[in-house]
Amino acid sequence: MPTLRIVVFVMLCTIASGPAGPQSRPARGGAVEVKLRKVSAEQFFAQEADGFPPAQNLARGGLVKASSTHAEMEDPLTVLGGVRRRDVWAFNDDHGILELAWPKPVEARYILLFNRPEDFGDHWQAATLHVNGKRVATIDLFRTGQVLIVDLGEIVPVRNVALNIKGVARPGLVGLELHKRATTTNR
Repeated sequence: MPTLRIVVFVMLCTIASGPAGPQSRPARGGAVEVKLRKVSAEQFFAQEADGFPPAQNLARGGLVKASSTHAEMEDPLTVLGGVRRRDVWAFNDDHGILELAWPKPVEARYILLFNRPEDFGDHWQAATLHVNGKRVATIDLFRTGQVLIVDLGEIVPVRNVALNIKGVARPGLVGLELHKRATTTNR
């Protein structure tokens, strides 16, 4: 019954990933599972922001390098400045690589990505997230006006983060934050 096996496999994959597609990367060989959660900026500020106070953002003090920057946008370093609501940075092209590094490793469990404000710029069509040179997540459509909460599953010393982003025209980022822990208990 090869057909039945295929149907069961597809059903199990659908159950595991949910209707919106995979939201986490399965753990392999004892590795900790990385979980991704996309929320609207409105939902983040109403229900999530208290759990990630800006004062506890550990990403400040890092270095940033982008493969390109649109002439009308600010320096890519601004994505580490704690901005959560203002359109600050974008690629000059439809794709690119954003690399962030810290002189000393930063102990973090959560990475917050604040996409550009709704109706500003381009959605991300796809992206990969690398932490310390290791690919930890594949990100599907990440719309403007959304926040991506990445739970690394445990506190890790973060030396660098790289985002390989593909859009249609000049995808960008408002901010990237690193947090050691969420301060609310609903995580």
